[in-house]
Amino acid sequence: MSEGIRLFFFVINGILYLTCGGLWLLTPENKTFNFALTIFTLVLTFILLYTGKNELKTGEHGHIYRRWSYNIINLFLLLTILGFLNYLSFKNNVQLDLSETKINSISEASKNLIKGLKKNLDVKVFAGKDEARAIVSILDLYKQHKHNMNIEVYDPDTRPDLMRANEIDHANTVVMEYENRRQYIKEHSELEYTNALRKLGREKDPVVYYTIGHLEVDFEGNGDAGGAQIARGLRRSLINLNALDILAKNAIPADADLLLIWGPKRAFFKPELEALDQYLRRGGRLLLALDPSIVEDKISDLRNYFKKTWEIEIPNTIIVDRKNFVSGSNGSVPVIKDFDPKHLLTKNFDGQVFFPLVSAVTQSETESPRGKFVGLASSTSFPSSWVDFSPVELVSGSLNYNSNRDRRGPASVVGIWEENAVDHSAHPRTKIIAFGNSSFVQNQYANLADNFTFFLKAANYLSSDDELLTLNLAVKKNSPVLIADQQLKIVFYISVVVLPVLLFSTAYLFHRRRRA
Repeated sequence: MSEGIRLFFFVINGILYLTCGGLWLLTPENKTFNFALTIFTLVLTFILLYTGKNELKTGEHGHIYRRWSYNIINLFLLLTILGFLNYLSFKNNVQLDLSETKINSISEASKNLIKGLKKNLDVKVFAGKDEARAIVSILDLYKQHKHNMNIEVYDPDTRPDLMRANEIDHANTVVMEYENRRQYIKEHSELEYTNALRKLGREKDPVVYYTIGHLEVDFEGNGDAGGAQIARGLRRSLINLNALDILAKNAIPADADLLLIWGPKRAFFKPELEALDQYLRRGGRLLLALDPSIVEDKISDLRNYFKKTWEIEIPNTIIVDRKNFVSGSNGSVPVIKDFDPKHLLTKNFDGQVFFPLVSAVTQSETESPRGKFVGLASSTSFPSSWVDFSPVELVSGSLNYNSNRDRRGPASVVGIWEENAVDHSAHPRTKIIAFGNSSFVQNQYANLADNFTFFLKAANYLSSDDELLTLNLAVKKNSPVLIADQQLKIVFYISVVVLPVLLFSTAYLFHRRRRA
């Protein structure tokens, strides 16, 4: 082999070492390809050294090859030292975030939480290449503080078998597993990841009861009108869900973290209302949904109870929205896109929720309000939207705005009422989230992911102690610096191909000129 050809292969070998280093840094998830290229590079080095062993021993060629070998060995040692230093810095959490708002690091609350999980944490990311890179960039911020955190990325298009095995029905989903407990994350932010980790690490899961005996949504029913799908979502959120017959128990169990009254069609008896009142007065949490009735309203007593006692008014009305609605409904089935941007429950929710026939939810007027009401989701503004106080008009097809009877939009379809803070109070503050419709999370709408996500966010908000939601975990306006595919290719080829080739070419030209 001639000197020029051998020198060329030495240059290629050096570039391959730089390429291997770049690949391991930029795309560590491609382990098969990275290992293959690394082994090929090492084999090429061995072949070059073995085939040139005679020249290395004698003559002018030996001097040249020894010098090149010396330089290559020095380069290899330098890369090894840099890699070792990088490994030490990773193991010892050496990190410097110079951004003004600390967008490339997680909060102290998140750091303390992830460090508190002592055992292995397995994270599976089911997303396409571009989406996965953004997701992994956030997860890497957690991994800097937990060395036994394993992140695996799977493409949903190539691994549908793993999607089924992990009970995932949507791409861009992260599955966290810790001590045989599992959490699913579909909204990718520090707040969502930290809340999921908190659920995995908590000692006691919330206990949630749903009332039965009033023709409510059946959370065990698998038919179209059943709620088995949302019940599975609650249990996947590590919530203990149980049926409750208040009339038989004559009380709400003391271990209840949350009570669901979801779409009753029959009135509550007086002992049931008394048990409900005792539960709420000791600081209970309630997720409530009362549907509009077209012909006869059989739950008017329940509506009056919440209006007079807890300042939540869900009158028997229908919200009409002629701007955002399901085709063919003439506005009686609105699609809600406006959510309160300030409340912790909805400030980061950017989906849309479909409500089949929904009542307005407001705060009743009292001389001295006991709590604060916030409308979380609303219809559009008048004249596109209004609250119709004659639901029977839906049957006759004459659902039109009447200025003497109806109320102009926008109108809230979901609201939260929180009891005012009282000094030296012995019980926590009562919290109620009220919906003007219960059927939006029935099994027949299982393909509407935003409906179920919104319900689960409300249930998790009430059933937990809300600690994390009051910490400094708001999603920042900025986000960690992410490099697009095209930019990544430019950086890669310039740093590990173009510049090294230019340097080696320049060095070779200087070498030839010195020889001449």
